[in-house]
Amino acid sequence: RREPFLALGGFDARAYPHPSIEDIEFGLRLHGAGGTILLDPNIQGTHHKHWTLGLMLQTDIRNRALPWSRLLLRGGKPSTILNVDPTARLSSLLALITLLSGAAILFFPWLWPLPLLSLGMMAILNRGFYRLCFQQGGCPLLLTGISLHGLYFLYSLLSFSLIFVEQRLVPQRDTLIKILQWALLVLLLGITVLSLLTGLRDSFTHPAADLISRAREYAVFKEGLYPMGILVPHPVPEGFPYTVYPPYALPMFAVFFGIGGLAQGWAVVRILSLLSLGLIGWIGWRSLRFAGPAAACLGALGPAAISGNSYGLFQGQFSMVCMGLISLQWLLLQRQRPVAAAFCWAAAMLKPQIALTFALPLLKPPNRGGLLLGLSALLLLGGGALFYTHVAPFHYLSVWLEPKRLNFAHAGTINLIHLLGPGTAVLLIVLTLGVAVGFRQMASGKRVPFWRQSSAHAFIARAFDQGVPSLRLQGLCGVLGCLMFYHHPYDNIMLYPAMLSIFALSLRKPKEGWLMILAVAMAITLWAPLHIVANNKMFQFISAGVWILVGLTLLLSTSHPQERRWSER
Repeated sequence: RREPFLALGGFDARAYPHPSIEDIEFGLRLHGAGGTILLDPNIQGTHHKHWTLGLMLQTDIRNRALPWSRLLLRGGKPSTILNVDPTARLSSLLALITLLSGAAILFFPWLWPLPLLSLGMMAILNRGFYRLCFQQGGCPLLLTGISLHGLYFLYSLLSFSLIFVEQRLVPQRDTLIKILQWALLVLLLGITVLSLLTGLRDSFTHPAADLISRAREYAVFKEGLYPMGILVPHPVPEGFPYTVYPPYALPMFAVFFGIGGLAQGWAVVRILSLLSLGLIGWIGWRSLRFAGPAAACLGALGPAAISGNSYGLFQGQFSMVCMGLISLQWLLLQRQRPVAAAFCWAAAMLKPQIALTFALPLLKPPNRGGLLLGLSALLLLGGGALFYTHVAPFHYLSVWLEPKRLNFAHAGTINLIHLLGPGTAVLLIVLTLGVAVGFRQMASGKRVPFWRQSSAHAFIARAFDQGVPSLRLQGLCGVLGCLMFYHHPYDNIMLYPAMLSIFALSLRKPKEGWLMILAVAMAITLWAPLHIVANNKMFQFISAGVWILVGLTLLLSTSHPQERRWSER
C-alpha cells in the first residue's frame, strides 16, 4: 500500500543509486515495522532484458550478491528464505569443493572421486531445477544449466566471504593477524619437532650409511692407507673405501671415531648437530626479535625447520656441525677474535662445499692473520695425512685433475659448477658481483674506478658494519656457496643466514611487499618436503632462482642500524 511505503521512506536511493536490491532492503524494513509480505509464486513477471554472460555476472555480483551480503550481515541474522536457504548454502559449499578438488587432481590424481562425489550431491539437492532444464531443452540446456548454476553458487559464496571479511574481520585485523601468526608458528614448531624426531628415530632403526662410510675411511687411514684405491701402492680388496673428503679431513675424523669407533661417531655427530641447531636458533631469535616475539620465534624455528636437517641426522652428516662452527666463527669475529674465528672456520672446512665461501669475512685486513693460521693448520693436517699414508702431494693432485674423479658431483642438487663447469661458473660469479657492486656505486652517486668497485677488498669493506661482519654478509656467503659448489639438500642449512637476513629486511621495510614475498619464497624452498627438494629438478631450478634474487637483494641492500647494534652486543 502507498501509505506504509511512504511512511517508511520508500526505497533507499542513497544506498542504492542504481537498480539493485532496494526492494529486498525495503521488505526487511517493512517486516521489521510489523508489516506483512506475501510471497505468492503464482504471481509472475518477466524482465525484458537482453541477457549475456557478462551482463549476468556484472548484475548478479555487483548489484545483487555484494549488496545483499552487506544487508544480511548488517541485520545480524541472515534470512533462510529466497536465495539463502540451507539448500543453496550447501550447494555453494559443494560447488567450491568441486572446483578445488578438480584442480587438486592435477597434482594428486588419487583424489579423482572427490569432485564427482561433490558434483553428484549438488545435482541431487537441485534435481528439480535440473529436471526442468532437461524438459525444456534436453541435454544441452541441462549441461548449460548445471554449469551456470555452479558458477552462480561459486560467486555468491565468494561474494559473501569477501563482505564477511570486510565487515567482521578487517576491523579486528591486528588481532586476527597475531592469532594467525602464532597458529602458523605452532604448526611450524610441530613440523620441526616431528621432522627432527623422525630423523633421530630412523637413525636408531636403520644404519647411517654416510656415517658408516666415514668410519670405514678412518679405519683404513689408521692402518696407514689412503682410502682411495688408486693411491694405494698394492692391490686393494673389493669394497675398499673411496673417499671424496680432502686429506686434512682424515685426521679430523679422530674426533668422531678415534676412541669408540662408529658408536662414538653416532653419539658425537648427533649431539653436536643438536647443539649447533640450538646455537643457530639463538642467533635467529636475536636477529629477528626487533620485530616482536612472533618474529623472534620465527627466527628461532626457521633454521631448524629446513627439511634436509632430518636426513642429515638420519645419515650422520656433518652439515649442521659445520654450520655451528661457522656460526661460532661469526660470533668470534664480532668480538674481534680473528684467530679463534679462523680455527672455527678451518674445522668447518671438514665440508669445504659449506665452509669455503665463509672465508670472505676473514679477508678483511684485521682478520687475515687468523685466516693464514687457519689455512696453515689445514695444510699441516693435509700434509701429515699424505705423509702418514705415503702419498706424494703431486700424485694426489694429479689424480683429482682427472675429470672422471668429479663424477660424484652430478649426484647433488643443481649448482653452477655442475651446469657450466668450474671455470665458467667462477667467471660468471665474479662478473655478477662486479656488475652488482658497480650498480650500487652508480646509485649512490659516487664515482669510483671500476677496478676498485670490482675488487674483493671493496666488496668486503662494504659488507662489514663498523669493522665486524654483518648477518647480511653471512647470508651472501651461504648463497654463493650453495649456488656454486656441489651439495645435497642436507647441506641447505648453510642458507639459514640468508633466510634470516631477507626476513629481517622485509620486516624493516613492511611497505615493500615484494620483500616479504621473496622471504616467503625463500622459506618455501627450504621448508618444502624433502622428497620434493631432492627429486624434483624443476623445484631445484626455481629454488636456485629464488636464492639468486635473495643474494642480489642482500648485496644491493644497505645494513640497518639495528643490525649494527646486534653486532656490537
